[in-house]
Amino acid sequence: MARRTDSPYALGQVLEKGDQKARMIAAGSNKTPINILQQLAKDADKNLRQAVSHNPNLPFNNLLELARDKSVNVRSTLTYKAYHKKTPTPIQLLEILAQDESERIRARVAEHPDSSVEILMRLANDTSREVKTKLTANPNTPVTILTRLGLEENLVNQRNLNTPGIVLAQAVKSMNGKNLADFIKHPVTGSQMPAETLSQLASHTDSSVRYRVASHPNTPATVLRQLARDSYVATVRAVASNANTFPETLEVLASYPDFTTRLEVVRNPNTPPRTLAEIVLSTQNSGNTPNQTVDILKSAFPGNHNDVLQSIAGNPRTPIEALEILARREFIGTTPDHHSILPPTTDDNIVRSLAYNPSLTPQLLSILVQDPCVEVRVYLVRHPNLTEALWLQLAEDAVISVREAVAATINAPVSVLELLAQDEQVEVQTKVATNRNTPITILQLLAGDENSSVRTAAASNSGVA
Repeated sequence: MARRTDSPYALGQVLEKGDQKARMIAAGSNKTPINILQQLAKDADKNLRQAVSHNPNLPFNNLLELARDKSVNVRSTLTYKAYHKKTPTPIQLLEILAQDESERIRARVAEHPDSSVEILMRLANDTSREVKTKLTANPNTPVTILTRLGLEENLVNQRNLNTPGIVLAQAVKSMNGKNLADFIKHPVTGSQMPAETLSQLASHTDSSVRYRVASHPNTPATVLRQLARDSYVATVRAVASNANTFPETLEVLASYPDFTTRLEVVRNPNTPPRTLAEIVLSTQNSGNTPNQTVDILKSAFPGNHNDVLQSIAGNPRTPIEALEILARREFIGTTPDHHSILPPTTDDNIVRSLAYNPSLTPQLLSILVQDPCVEVRVYLVRHPNLTEALWLQLAEDAVISVREAVAATINAPVSVLELLAQDEQVEVQTKVATNRNTPITILQLLAGDENSSVRTAAASNSGVA
């Protein structure tokens, strides 16, 4: 009966005789008539009043009455705003709740995204420390309030982008060890943390603090250069990944024995292209590194050099000469050490990553269309720099999965689709028949094929119509 919102009698029975479940359904429904909602807003059951306070159809006057409800839970519900809700909470409602006797409710208003500046300034004089703590997290709180609360009452929120640098700098001075590391643990882009403060912390005795400094977006490049020589490997890795790090510093770290550091260097947009090439060359030359030396580096700095090369292979800034070394799988000398931890040829995953690199020239692509790895040849059909000659080469590949991939690609030239329409394998012909860019002339040819699967595929192609 609670769901029969079109029946006044049914709803009347729900209010008079219905159990709590039925009444709760009526309270939450956006189809319940307003007069029924108004009655529920005055119900003796606080859970019902709490439920109906969420109903967007409840009249504003009733909301204001609930803001003075005797139940703290009912009043607290009015301070909640879902992240997806775009309609602002009425300012009159927040003004009432900002003067609530409950500290918890005033604190909720202090962090509310719709609280006005006037309300926030009033709450800055609240007797509750909890209320003022919530204020420091609100991005709408005026800077003057954040400054006063920070300097005079030591109330600071480092994640608030408006927290002044002077407040952050003072807070840091009173911390040490773990508390200090935690304070700068989550650096926010746009944080006002002073570079001078971070520079001072770069020499801290606690390695976790130095690591957080190396990770901070406000740390100057000169300080990062200093931290690149840190004894704590996590700090060095953070320097390698920091967007502020000098290109010269990254060049030095490119030869760091820790694979993770080198991987971060490769991924850093500040790393010069020549450095990417040097890493490839150094890895190529290390194919014959004495086994003992390589084993020592491997045990001291665990990682996988293939991850580094894989990232370089997919980087469009990597110089062509380095990409050619990868394409030719040239990671072995004339007299290879069969006991080396390095593989005898370039790992397949590296070449797969290379196949996606948009900087590949037709010359490099001509190497890859002959690559021994079938998946590499399949990936190439997505490359924008394939010439018609390379398309034809892939269309004549001995492996059916490569030809299928070509036949299904909408960018395949018409001449290639014509060739594959006559392929000896039904699976390939079917891919051509379902390709939405296959010309009508080819589709008509396939529609008369002796194989029913090919005919059906051609008939289902929208190009036929």
